[in-house]
Parts: sequence; structure tokens; C-alpha cells
Amino acid sequence: LVHVPGHGLHFVETGHLELGPAKWWGIGMCGGLVCAAPHNAQQVLLFDPNSGDVSGVSTLSLSHGLRKWADWVVVGEEAVAAPYDADQVLVFRWGSKQVLGVDVSYISSGPSKWVGAAALTDTAYFAPSHSASILAYRDGGVSALDAPAVATHM
Repeated sequence: LVHVPGHGLHFVETGHLELGPAKWWGIGMCGGLVCAAPHNAQQVLLFDPNSGDVSGVSTLSLSHGLRKWADWVVVGEEAVAAPYDADQVLVFRWGSKQVLGVDVSYISSGPSKWVGAAALTDTAYFAPSHSASILAYRDGGVSALDAPAVATHM
């Protein structure tokens, strides 16, 4: 992490939490904390810019392995991450430091399902990578938004 206090830059060490490449993918503000979604890491990364504290919240109860989630966005009191190779949306409730998973296996399976996140009011949207549809998360549930077929002419 890079912290910008006042006029300077400094690096914030995260090696005591995780080692290896592509540890986190996607970062955002979660109730005053800087939070990052675990890609190859086994925990949500939390950084308090006021105190300088760095910590993590384990996601091992939801998914193991690599390439789990890719990018995330804040909706209400939750940060939600796009399921890349994981079979659930990652929901992080920073007030209670709780992680939850919302199953997407009935919508899409396999690797590289969704990447990229955006929010509009109370809904998070994830862009399809290998999935056939946009994924929407709202109020603890998910749905697939199929785009209409577009004819292309050459």
C-alpha cells in the first residue's frame, strides 16, 4: 500500500499478512478504513490511514486457493467483491468485520467469471469475463442480467 499523509508518500508494509504475487485486487474506502479484496491472499486487507495499523480478516471459511475475487465496490455498509474463480460474491461488513459469501455457482461456474465492479445506489454490478452475463448483487442476493444479443455486420 502507498499512504499519502499530507504532502509526502510512504509505503505501508503488508508482508506480515501475506506473501507472494497478486495478493489483493481492488481497493476502496470502507467506513474510514482502506480495504482490499483478496485475490491470492487469504484475508481482506484493512489499513487505517489515521493510525497506520494494517490488519486482515480471514476469508478461509469461504474460499481457498488462488484468483478468488477481482475488484470490489462499496454498497451501503458492505464492500462486495466480484467472484473471479471463487463460487461466491465476497461480502465484507466492516462494522462487524464479518465476511460472508453469496453463492453464484447456479449462475456461472469455472474460472475467470467476473472482473470489475461498479455501484449504483444499493446495487453492485460485476462485468462478465468468462461468464455470459453481468452479475448484480443487492440486499444479500445475486442475479444475472443477460444482455440482449447484438447483431454485428461487417
